[in-house]
Amino acid sequence: MNISSEWKKIYGPTFGIYEGLRKMLITSDLDIINEVFVKQFDNFHGRKTNPLAGNPDTRDRAHVFLARGARWKRLRTITSPSFSNTSLKKIYNLVEDSAVEMTKLLEKKANTEINIREYYHEYTMDIIARVALGQRGSLMFNNPLTALIVKFVEFDFRGIVSMLAHCTPLPIQIVQTIFFLTAKIFRRDTPLAFVRILETIGKAIDDRVKQREEDEKRGIERGEPADFIDMYLDVKVDDLRDKIGDFSKNNVSVSKNMTYQEIKGQLLVFLIAGFDTTANSLSYTSYLLAKHPDKMKKLQEEIDRECAGTTIDYDALGKLKYLEAVFKETLRMYPLAASVNSRQCMKSTTIGDMEIEEGAYVCANTWDLHYDKKLWGPDADEFVPERWLNGTPHPPGAYMPFGAGPRICIGMRLAYIEEKLALCYILRKFDMVEGPNTGEKLKIHGSALVHPDYVKKYGKTFGMYEGLRKYLVTSDMNMITEVFMKQFDNFHARNTSPMYGDVDTRPNAHIFVARGHRWKRLRTIANPSFSSASLRKIHGLVEDSAMEMVKHLENKVNDEIDIRVYFQEFTIDIIGRLAMGQKGSQMFNNPLLPVLIRYFEIDYRYFANMLAYCTPLPYSIIQMVVKISSIIFKDTFPFLQLLAKIGQALDDRIKQREEDKKRGLEPSEPTDFIDLFLDAKVDEIPETFGDFSKININVSKTLTYEEIKGQLAIFLIAGFDTTANSLSYASFLLAKNPDKLKKLQEEIDREYPGTTIDYDTLGKLKYLDAVFKETLRLYPVAGGVNIRLCMKSTKIGNMQIEEGTFVQANTWEIHHDKEIYGQDADNFIPERWLNGPSFPPCAYQAFGMGPRICIGMRLAYMEEKLALCHILRKFDITGGPNSGVSYFEILRSISFSSRKH
Repeated sequence: MNISSEWKKIYGPTFGIYEGLRKMLITSDLDIINEVFVKQFDNFHGRKTNPLAGNPDTRDRAHVFLARGARWKRLRTITSPSFSNTSLKKIYNLVEDSAVEMTKLLEKKANTEINIREYYHEYTMDIIARVALGQRGSLMFNNPLTALIVKFVEFDFRGIVSMLAHCTPLPIQIVQTIFFLTAKIFRRDTPLAFVRILETIGKAIDDRVKQREEDEKRGIERGEPADFIDMYLDVKVDDLRDKIGDFSKNNVSVSKNMTYQEIKGQLLVFLIAGFDTTANSLSYTSYLLAKHPDKMKKLQEEIDRECAGTTIDYDALGKLKYLEAVFKETLRMYPLAASVNSRQCMKSTTIGDMEIEEGAYVCANTWDLHYDKKLWGPDADEFVPERWLNGTPHPPGAYMPFGAGPRICIGMRLAYIEEKLALCYILRKFDMVEGPNTGEKLKIHGSALVHPDYVKKYGKTFGMYEGLRKYLVTSDMNMITEVFMKQFDNFHARNTSPMYGDVDTRPNAHIFVARGHRWKRLRTIANPSFSSASLRKIHGLVEDSAMEMVKHLENKVNDEIDIRVYFQEFTIDIIGRLAMGQKGSQMFNNPLLPVLIRYFEIDYRYFANMLAYCTPLPYSIIQMVVKISSIIFKDTFPFLQLLAKIGQALDDRIKQREEDKKRGLEPSEPTDFIDLFLDAKVDEIPETFGDFSKININVSKTLTYEEIKGQLAIFLIAGFDTTANSLSYASFLLAKNPDKLKKLQEEIDREYPGTTIDYDTLGKLKYLDAVFKETLRLYPVAGGVNIRLCMKSTKIGNMQIEEGTFVQANTWEIHHDKEIYGQDADNFIPERWLNGPSFPPCAYQAFGMGPRICIGMRLAYMEEKLALCHILRKFDITGGPNSGVSYFEILRSISFSSRKH
């Protein structure tokens, strides 16, 4: 973190850097952040993408994270219903089931030091596989996708290929070719993991298509979508052409259809995004609670009070105010997705007295914002969930764990549900305590740590090149507000890997990469899935996974465990049921898990990635070599395996729906993302390109087959690791803070005297909410995606941002800024969230901000809360003898001991 902080001291809150050939504006200026992420979103609707990903406008498998403009709007529109409260309530029991399953596994390790992150990985993978890929039941610690995803998310992007992609003008196709061809030589098995992930997704889709066809033949009417595959297949079309060019999020109409490749893309991004971030968030929360036993005790008391029954219903989850504060504080301290808090300037834009060129990227300096003592007070370095209890303690743009603006994380609510359920079930049974090897502080690895040193040297906003891309990295709250919200129309695109291809034309682009019209279409389709009504429907599913996890934990009582493994099983269990059509829990038996783990272990530093970023080689050449390499080096492409599994799940559902139709069975309400997307499926969608406005644009609610695959892929990926990591961090923090753990357990015991935890009661766990918020503040697992691409030259303040520049919110810097969070910004203090955030807008960016804020945020929270509730009702969490300094080491040292009531 030293470099970014040094740059901020030298150059102020906003400074420019080059990330290879890319212009980057790094800012922690809240005004700029609000302009970019929210107010001028139409000018900043693109994200920063890896050059290896290719063109987000033309890539067939573009997903909602990478897409921009009309394509992004289309994908977001289609996907949003999946993350509505209604949809989340439908899958709630599934999430809880994974949380319970994880708790069972933890019970076997009571009083033993464990790697909590492994359990959270299993938990999040379990959820994702069930929600996104049609997985039946829990496969915790038996999910082949987990290993693939882990491999993918742990990929090191600093290799020669990544450098070439960013720093040379080689065509992307050549770089991609080198990327895969050199994988075997340099013993990189992540590309193969990626291939296998894609294969898994493809198979899941194809199986679903086949199943739907058979159901139609048998006259079985199509029911409500059971998961993301069904949801996307409902809107599948063979081809789509989104409008490219000027974009307005409000004044653009998009179809609610997806192509087959887009469906794969969406499933992929949900799989990846929902796996590691949620697991890491839980891991950081666990760590902070273990470090603060008073906070843990307070949270446990809330959980015990509000969750007295055996299960935890959806509504009860909302009552856990301290639990919510815990998660918010965790995500403030660890904004895991801070690196994606960026927007690309899509047309030259003026923000204040600053002109931002078209093409430049504006990055919210999320870490700086989250630790700014001016925003959070002198205790900004401390874990104080109480700061969230009396409202939002920060101005707009100051808190960005899920991003901001129209592109805020679509899965944010799902992530919260996952995390809350996981922690509730854990803290009902266990205490989290430190072990002999638990480190005093977590050491974060990755590029996010570079920014604080730069902040000290150059100020809150600085520029850099990422290969050929211009980057603006910022922790300036004003700039972040401009880029992520006020001027979203100019910054509606995300940063995507050059290996990905053209997000506007790629058939399976998903909601994360899509931009402009396509993004709005995808977001519009997906939004209902993450509404409160949707979350209420899936609450039982999430709780089922949480309870399944608890069962596994019960077998580990007093043993040292890697909690992240359990959380990974938990999240993939949920995602598999929601997005892949999985029936029931497959915890520790989920074939998706190893694929996803390998996917997240990708090392992006080798040759092909470098070529994609740093050379102008055509994407088609890279793509051709990638396909050839995937055949030669099968074990090196987990992403393709993932897509294949999604495709299989999708095809199975299509077949089933067709058979149901033939049998005369009426289609029911979508039961998962596959059904939801299939309901919007069309063969082709002519997309609109050009100027974009998030308000003045109408989009169709249709998806092509490839788009459905894309959406399922992104939900699978996004919902796996992030939630598992969030749970892992939460567990680590709770083990490090036994007072916080005790406080949380008291809340859980008070609110949940029953066996289950209902949806509405979950909202009562205020301290649990504060624990997760504080975990994600300290460890913003998705902070790296808080980036927007400037779609047209824009002026923010006195800074001109060129079109094509990426603007990245310096999330880590913001989340640890003592001027925002106080002098205790480095400490785990869930209490800072209890009285409502008093921080400026965009100071908390755990799920991004603005229109592209994480669509699955509420689902993530539901997963995390249910998991922790069920765990803490039964266990205490303690640090084990093998806890280390880095979070990967620390989380292997978590120990769960049975609680004595």
